[in-house]
Amino acid sequence: MEDCLESSRLARNKGPDALCAAMAKVAVDRSGGSLEMFAGKDFVTDELLKYVADRAPVLKSIRIISCEGISDIGLAQAIVGKSSLLEELHISHCIRVGVNGYTLDAIGKA
Repeated sequence: MEDCLESSRLARNKGPDALCAAMAKVAVDRSGGSLEMFAGKDFVTDELLKYVADRAPVLKSIRIISCEGISDIGLAQAIVGKSSLLEELHISHCIRVGVNGYTLDAIGKA
């Protein structure tokens, strides 16, 4: 619990996106591997998405909106081979995703 509080203090000093990411990590950890849906707007990064995918083996839905910190490579690395139960992937207004169609194609085939 003290690690959680320290992370929160550090994140608060870095701005609202860092605080949202820290809170998301705490929520993922508290789910104990049973997280089925993850959604984020503005604050999600490749690193956070990988964190979620590594700790949520039953993840069924991902919704990411307006996140400039997500890239084609980060998205593919987080999803391909890790989220086999994924039923829904909603990515919108993420300017670094979808530039190379092969990434979304690879995710669709996974």
